[in-house]
Amino acid sequence: MPTNEYLLCEGFLKIPVEGDYTFSVPPGVTALFRIHDAIVTDTAWATSDQVSWGTICLGAGIHSFQLNLAPATSPDVLQISGPDLPFGSIRATMLLHEG
Repeated sequence: MPTNEYLLCEGFLKIPVEGDYTFSVPPGVTALFRIHDAIVTDTAWATSDQVSWGTICLGAGIHSFQLNLAPATSPDVLQISGPDLPFGSIRATMLLHEG
């Protein structure tokens, strides 16, 4: 039976260089990813059989984020690419608990 429970990951993302950053969620994952108030990727209502992509222009510095995931989904499913940053997992050095 479906549930309305989600895992909420909140924190801050340290962006090293201004530019366009692309975030992705793999197929079959139920997730909603926001930076500040902008929705970057949203598969919260219907999972997809394809990768879900979203691009946002970010200035260098600290940005708040929220990642809502279906239960039993690991937060490391979110991938990133950007200026001088090859596509892959978000580096631990980019994640902050306090801004």
